[in-house]
Amino acid sequence: MLYFSTTRRAAIASLILAASVTIISPAMAADGKTTKETPKEIVTTFYRMVFEAHRVKEAFDLYVGPTYKQHNPRVPDGAAASIKFLGDRFETNPQATNKIIRTLADGDLVAVHVHSTLTPDDRGRAIVDIFRVDNDKIVEHWDVIQPVPEETANSNGMF
Repeated sequence: MLYFSTTRRAAIASLILAASVTIISPAMAADGKTTKETPKEIVTTFYRMVFEAHRVKEAFDLYVGPTYKQHNPRVPDGAAASIKFLGDRFETNPQATNKIIRTLADGDLVAVHVHSTLTPDDRGRAIVDIFRVDNDKIVEHWDVIQPVPEETANSNGMF
């Protein structure tokens, strides 16, 4: 049997405790913060999967919670309704895309300002999609949609 001094036993116990905490704790970044995805990262990844890759069902399965409240008046509540709505959109318009221009986050709310087009020749629409994230899942959605006009009263553009 090995004999360790009290000091050595305390050092070994500390090492074992530190190792066990590391195993059960979330992964840590170099700055000491957890590497858990932020609401902004969750929404951005989800949005790109849906609107750039057209992997609608996969994105909803990974990132949307069991309850999904929809504020778009054309789409019922629930993930299944949104999956169908977006799936139909991409089936009819396979070249449709939403290009993220900017993303804003405030706590559990994330807003994505995008330029949405159905085809490469489409002037498109300016859209702000707002999502609420709860327990690492998207649980609520709002959107504001505005067509991109041919002429504007200023030269600032919409994006």
